Amino acid sequence: TSGTQTYSNSLALAGNTVLSSTGLGAAGDITLGAITGNGYQFTAQATNAGTSILFNGSASGLSYLRGYAGSIRADAGLTSAGALELIASSGTISGSGLLTAANLLLNSAAGVGSSGSRIRTSAGTLTASGGTGVVYVDEVNGVVLADTGAIGNRGSSYDLVAGGTIDV
Repeated sequence: TSGTQTYSNSLALAGNTVLSSTGLGAAGDITLGAITGNGYQFTAQATNAGTSILFNGSASGLSYLRGYAGSIRADAGLTSAGALELIASSGTISGSGLLTAANLLLNSAAGVGSSGSRIRTSAGTLTASGGTGVVYVDEVNGVVLADTGAIGNRGSSYDLVAGGTIDV
């Protein structure tokens, strides 16, 4: 749909779901409350530059979670049993929520987190690129860093703190 979309109530998925917005700039923004996956896949995409997705509620019980927009902010915990992918095509990835997944992909044009507000993760494997910015991550456990060749830009640097071993 076109226009700002806000879902403040809990979404309980009954099947694989794609939520898409084609509005321009702020008119294409998506704000989400809690998501209960029931084992299904969920994709939220705001396809135009200048758009954003705000994950304002937790997401759990998902087999796959993907967010795609100009910028992404995760202020609540997001959990996927399989893959969790956040892709910010023209801006940053930010937020204070814990991102939990076996395979976590963070791909941003202008940075992931900041020196004062790292992205908190609990990932088995982390693939991240900050584009023209830096990837600031606070991993609660140990983590395997995957090759970023699959997602393009290798120019960004990592500033990673981990509660365990970091395997490169």
